[in-house]
Amino acid sequence: MDVVVTIPINNEQNSLARKKSKIRVYCEEFCSKTGIHGTPMHLWDMPFPAVTICPEAKIKATKFKLENEDKLWNKLIDVLMFCRRNTSMTKLSPIPQHVVDLNTIKYLLTYVPSLKDIIHYTEPSEYINFFSPTLTNFGECYTFNMIDKSELFNDITYLYENHSVHRKSCYWSVDDNYVITKNNTIPVRATAISDIFFLSLHTLVLEKNEQCNSNDGYKIILHHPADIPTLLFQQSVPIALSSNYKILIRPEVTVTSDNLKKYDPHRRHCFYSRERSLKFFKTYTKHNCKIECLANYTLSECHCVPYFLPHEKSTTICSLVDASCASNCEKHMFHMDMEAEIDDEGPNILRVCDCLPLCTLINYNTQVHHNKVGRVPGQPLSRSEVEIGYKEMEFPIMERQELFSNADFWANCGGLLGLFTGFSVVSLAEIIYYLSIRWICDLCCFGERILRKRDH
Repeated sequence: MDVVVTIPINNEQNSLARKKSKIRVYCEEFCSKTGIHGTPMHLWDMPFPAVTICPEAKIKATKFKLENEDKLWNKLIDVLMFCRRNTSMTKLSPIPQHVVDLNTIKYLLTYVPSLKDIIHYTEPSEYINFFSPTLTNFGECYTFNMIDKSELFNDITYLYENHSVHRKSCYWSVDDNYVITKNNTIPVRATAISDIFFLSLHTLVLEKNEQCNSNDGYKIILHHPADIPTLLFQQSVPIALSSNYKILIRPEVTVTSDNLKKYDPHRRHCFYSRERSLKFFKTYTKHNCKIECLANYTLSECHCVPYFLPHEKSTTICSLVDASCASNCEKHMFHMDMEAEIDDEGPNILRVCDCLPLCTLINYNTQVHHNKVGRVPGQPLSRSEVEIGYKEMEFPIMERQELFSNADFWANCGGLLGLFTGFSVVSLAEIIYYLSIRWICDLCCFGERILRKRDH
């Protein structure tokens, strides 16, 4: 009987142990290790999180004004797809049937704020060139430090022009707990706690569109470089205008011992990326799996897919008329984890999707410090500054490994037998001796004498 657990362990010692004999590794793991000790994992051993910035202003007011005019009726319905879900639609009821296609989304992208409208500058300064637009449920956003679309998506996935274009990765290996190297890596990594990613964000107050969205500022998502950004299953940090923010990262890393590779994924409760293939994604993560699951579920229930979910070129895009159906599918997905735990035999779309976490898992937990600064009166430009960095230079990691292997199981059985019956290896040897060797010896030595007695 084998039980898989997660215990703290040292990354450097784990790497050295792989080079040693199995007997020596066993002694080190079970005889000398107690809890967390030794040198923990360093921040340069893992990728810096991808940073996605989503402006609250979805549509530039100077480019498009939401007015209820007949000539703008279809455009008005299209634009509202980029607005928040709580947008008042009383003036639009009843909403007429309206076809949304890829050209519709391309048309909408001409009205969204550009990267220059959002980011004033970055430090390091060259990082501003590495942002790429990406579509989310929060409209058009811009992402830094993700892997390129050629490594993330399959060819069947339709992507809009210039979206999800990033630098090709190097020294990147998810299944092998990433590569420890002194060379420059893509996605980028921090080399010291002083490595801060600085963002100066600005917004023209006159560009705010009250009919589309009444909020100001931005939302920032810190996520794994192989996860597509979305506010459905990821936490975001709200950024107000005319404010300074310091976002400190404390990662939670879980790796998997090599001796669990022989296990079935559902016994070890995780997938290696090569063990699980997805329809739309080349790189498996639990987040991408749930996004694909939601896309397939929405398509089956609503016969369309929201513009921000992965889809094929021929798939029907959900219009404003289908927003209610798509929203219900999202809400249903949020409750499926609980339903699957309570009723482990009932039908559940998440169980069908089989979205286990990666065997090498990184969660970027954040701690936010914020202080408000006044905006200069009469100035149409409002600016916020954001610093993103690690809270500590080193941190412990967790490792999945066997708590009870087959050898431990049989050893425990032997210990129980010895405790309650006095049974031991010597006792077993005696039983074998008396049932086999002793009987054969007696037969050889005294067999003729016994036969003579019978004859007389």
